[in-house]
Amino acid sequence: MAQQPNFRISASGPIGFDCWEGSGFPNCDPPIFKIFGTAPASGTFIGRNATFETVEKATPQPPTYTQNEVDGHAVVTRKNGDKLNIHYHGLSPAPSADDTGVGHLDDDLEFVIEGGTGRFENATGSGRLTATGNVYYDERPTVVSSELQGTINLKARDPRDDDDDDMVDDDWATVSEDQRATA
Repeated sequence: MAQQPNFRISASGPIGFDCWEGSGFPNCDPPIFKIFGTAPASGTFIGRNATFETVEKATPQPPTYTQNEVDGHAVVTRKNGDKLNIHYHGLSPAPSADDTGVGHLDDDLEFVIEGGTGRFENATGSGRLTATGNVYYDERPTVVSSELQGTINLKARDPRDDDDDDMVDDDWATVSEDQRATA
């Protein structure tokens, strides 16, 4: 039987763009792009005062180059320093500029949890990462809102490691007793 979703993280913040190799953005040679950012985050098992830091490689796909192959890595850091490692990937529409000169980001990618530190040591899980935002090709900042939803499997909770683990901050209230017992 499939595990019920028990994991959700939301983050919103500015992102930057560069060439994956060399310099000269947006005229990268080869045309492979680096997208990066750090944003405040909140959600289940991370609390309300976490950060989401990401770096991804976006490679336009032939023959039309309207889709990017995305391969990214994120680290979510709780306020106590515990880190959760996430790898995400998939195809995403390229945010080409519309008639107003604004591109529209609309990612729907797969993610896999790849462990971490502290509470997230040996963590596993998977789900979907969605990201939306307007991409500006001028001096205006591009702000992206991201959400990860899926499942996470954690080591047993250690009450001695509860320096910032109050139930409300961890959003455990949104997780059923059965899910808490297996998380």
